Amino acid sequence: MVTVSVEDLWFRYSGSKGYILKSFTLKKGTPSTIGLLGINGCGKTTLLKLLGGILSPSKGNIRINSELREGIREPNRIIYIPENARLFLVGPTLRKDLNRVVTDLELVNLLIEKYKLGFLADKKIYNLSEGQRRLSALFIAFQIPSKLVLLDEPTIGLDRKGRQLLFHLLEVAKEQGKIVFVSTNDSRIFPKLDELVVIRDGLLFQRGSPKHVLFMLEENSELIPNQIPRLIRSLEVQLKQKLPHCLTPEEMNHVIEEWRVK
Repeated sequence: MVTVSVEDLWFRYSGSKGYILKSFTLKKGTPSTIGLLGINGCGKTTLLKLLGGILSPSKGNIRINSELREGIREPNRIIYIPENARLFLVGPTLRKDLNRVVTDLELVNLLIEKYKLGFLADKKIYNLSEGQRRLSALFIAFQIPSKLVLLDEPTIGLDRKGRQLLFHLLEVAKEQGKIVFVSTNDSRIFPKLDELVVIRDGLLFQRGSPKHVLFMLEENSELIPNQIPRLIRSLEVQLKQKLPHCLTPEEMNHVIEEWRVK
């Protein structure tokens, strides 16, 4: 069990007069997957870096299991995957990088075989596409026995199979009792989230289940275009049936529950 508490958090970069995060408060416990949503520059990546200890708050506190987060990265306890996956990978290949995390080479080979990653396991990291590097970084990160995983725009460059693997890794992480924060504006991942947190002008603007938040955003802000039809289309694929594209929040709740039961 792990809890993350963000308490009246303020942050501004050196030399900047304005705060990028203001009086930000959030508490989450395991297992859960939380999406951070907002326009570019709203503070999503900054919040991930604060949670990961890469940055330190200007004011306020971050606590992991009631212990103050002092801005020092602790290996294997908190994992941060930046938008540029090359900053996470050590190389020279996925197999060798994975072997640094999973020291049993036989298990490494079994994992690569299980997840059908043999096609890129022994290619040089610098020869991989952006999507392949991201897929490699995500796969390795979820093999580390951490309780808090921070993902910055994880779907960029991923093809359909890559996204399916990511969604599976998120499900496994929940089974393992992890908290996962995902900075993203990609609606394809929304059905896999337990909660969406919307950041606007440095403030926690709205939070709740993805379906509820998306409906409220359409009514209360101009932050993003209407994502509801895209969310419904993704559910149609999962359910293999057509749905009306004008569902109320209550109807959407019912559809989601039916989908989870199936």
